[in-house]
Amino acid sequence: MEIANTINQFYSKFPSPIKIYGQRFFNRIPNAFIYGGSYRQLRASLENSQHCSKDEIRAKQFSELKRIISEYYAKSRFYSRFYAKHGFSPEHLKDWSDIEKIPLIDKSIVRTQTRNLSIPLPFREIVFLSHTGGTSSPMFFPETMKARIFERAFVDRFYSWHGLDEEEPKVTLKGIGMMPGQSWFYSPFLKSTVLPFLEISIEQLKKYAPVIQRIKPKAFVFSYPSLVYSYARAIKKGFVPKPASIKMIFCSSEVMLPYQREEIEEVFGIVPVNYYGQNEKVSLIQECPYHESHVIPEYGITEILDQENKHVTEEGQIGEIVGTGFLNRAFLLIRYKTEDFAIKGPDRACPCGLPYDRVINIEGRSGDFLRTDNGIFLSPAMLEFTVDHMSHITDIQLVQTSIHQVNILLCPDVDFEEKDAEELVMELRKRTKDRIKFELKIVDSIARPLNAKKRLIISELDQSASDFFET
Repeated sequence: MEIANTINQFYSKFPSPIKIYGQRFFNRIPNAFIYGGSYRQLRASLENSQHCSKDEIRAKQFSELKRIISEYYAKSRFYSRFYAKHGFSPEHLKDWSDIEKIPLIDKSIVRTQTRNLSIPLPFREIVFLSHTGGTSSPMFFPETMKARIFERAFVDRFYSWHGLDEEEPKVTLKGIGMMPGQSWFYSPFLKSTVLPFLEISIEQLKKYAPVIQRIKPKAFVFSYPSLVYSYARAIKKGFVPKPASIKMIFCSSEVMLPYQREEIEEVFGIVPVNYYGQNEKVSLIQECPYHESHVIPEYGITEILDQENKHVTEEGQIGEIVGTGFLNRAFLLIRYKTEDFAIKGPDRACPCGLPYDRVINIEGRSGDFLRTDNGIFLSPAMLEFTVDHMSHITDIQLVQTSIHQVNILLCPDVDFEEKDAEELVMELRKRTKDRIKFELKIVDSIARPLNAKKRLIISELDQSASDFFET
């Protein structure tokens, strides 16, 4: 990925007309040509499998589960020891109900066992170093090039459900940083122009509005709901023009809050489409054209477990998403607790005809906006890039009590030092341009609602749409 970052840094400095021409040219190169035989084979398989029966899909999942359990039991130092400790072996998998015999793993285990989890791969396998997101320290792990190619196949099938062609221009509103001197860039993997945000402000939205007008994108893709909402607010307030070319909006990475969805629908006249996944690649949930959230079974095995680690069985029950990924052979996570939550959907058939299980709602990255007195807004996912790289933190929450005051509730681990706290406060002050006073409070634990995703930001300020970009 260092090569990709270098290319993006170089490309982002080109004049806008050259960048726009370049992305239009690259969009016309079919992904089937770019990614080769592995991509073509999986795309064809996905087109067929979406017409299979539930029993056929379940049989294929169970067959793949047995295969990866056997391989990792034999080759992974962690899984062989971990399963032996819990009295489990591949021979125990006789039918689907035996999946509950497989011991669960969580982020605390994976974080300490990263080297032991992976297995040796053939030399021809190209492996990158990837990392997770979240509201505590990130995990770094190996990821194969083939896993990324497979991921692209799932994205392209998803787009095809909604009538979005890979050749059509797209824009991504994403909460990422750029090096000094860089601006927006084109991502060959996303086949989209990426407009990066470190903060949400009128100035930044005005800067990107002409770019969107020139590109004439058919869709926003891979975009943070908070950023699409912010753009909608800026349009409504008359700060930027409405791009007439936008016909579809695909959001991910954050929970879309009801007032955000309402504002996006009102301004754009479009019902946004949500999808859910993780860098760990253990579970994928995508909306169909009827806006029903489907669990994608070819991607992996997704379970929804209650507090007793039993499968939820009733529609409307909430439980934690536990995933077993099929894509990343270098670092397979088996029955991995994601710390995200979902509500079980109905068992009846969906009008779209897909034979996949459904969930009603997903509780992923969530929380309010952090706000400064000069009109800057920061969403949870945007601040996670700051918090992620702090050391020796087991849990954290930012509570904004006034426009100038934020309390940091922090649960340290045993190696936490004063310099870690100083670094955290310094980074947050930098992100908010010293317009907020941060007060650190060391706590043993942070109260969380039962079966709910950790919220990074809790604001006691007005979070309604009427308070966003008011003049």
